[in-house]
Amino acid sequence: MITGLLSSFSVYSSARSSSTSFACPKLTVPGTSPVRPLSRSIAHVTTQDSPNEPLPKTNYDPAPLLDHINRILSSGRASQQTLTQLALELITPAHYISSGRSLLVDLLSPLPTTASGGMLNVPYVPKDQAFTLTRSITSNLHSWAELLTDGQTRLTDPSPVELSTCDNKVYSDASTQGGIGIVVDKQWYHLPWRNPPCNTTGHAEAIGLEMSLEILMMEYGLRNTYIKIYSDCDEVVNLWTHRRPGAVHRVIDPVFGRILHNLHNSNCWMELEKVRSGRNMADNPSRNKPPGWGYTKGHWPGTV
Repeated sequence: MITGLLSSFSVYSSARSSSTSFACPKLTVPGTSPVRPLSRSIAHVTTQDSPNEPLPKTNYDPAPLLDHINRILSSGRASQQTLTQLALELITPAHYISSGRSLLVDLLSPLPTTASGGMLNVPYVPKDQAFTLTRSITSNLHSWAELLTDGQTRLTDPSPVELSTCDNKVYSDASTQGGIGIVVDKQWYHLPWRNPPCNTTGHAEAIGLEMSLEILMMEYGLRNTYIKIYSDCDEVVNLWTHRRPGAVHRVIDPVFGRILHNLHNSNCWMELEKVRSGRNMADNPSRNKPPGWGYTKGHWPGTV
């Protein structure tokens, strides 16, 4: 167990402004050998044999992440891709609830009702174009790292929580022009785009999943629940379930961050299952059409 945060100081020098310099702590983790590789998966999902089987625990070692932060701070420059990846690495363990990680989720996630935005509150810069780290960004990097290492219990996995299984059959689909379609058992919803935010179909499908969770939590009151949602989008299902190490998706990752925020606050766990487009009951609702006979249209006051 990590017993504390050792800090030494090095001078931060901006690559673009030689007149600005200030001291920054170098983050180290004592007693960590050997170092396990940091998992970059958005979520680790296993199939439960029983409704109340506890979720698996994970081994999380922040040492590689803190080394990464130190390299960024010593250079004084970073790309948007680098900062986005750093944010994902920080937010990934948030599924395992602790006071420090709860605050991390709040810091890194935009509001759930926001249909766009980034993990970090910095302007978008092309991934090949580096920009100077500002004082506030540098300060935030240190604050986030300290939250991961400060305190005796924040790096220990909490006791597994027994979750009930959501018995509702939930489908999600999205059309870049029409809107979002959601089916929960025999109830279907259509959420039209207020301002279509979608750069890609995958972006639209990810927002559809986000709104599916919103409806499940707000309309159905799901808490402490293991949720399965059916989607026909290979890109989103693969990114959520089998994330490639080091992969960063600029438009989908912020949506995943907001989804993690909602799951964290409601103590829920989400699994995505791929279905063929012809079997996705939310396909018609995404174009404001009923999925078939015997379905009732629900109404959601929110907008996307």
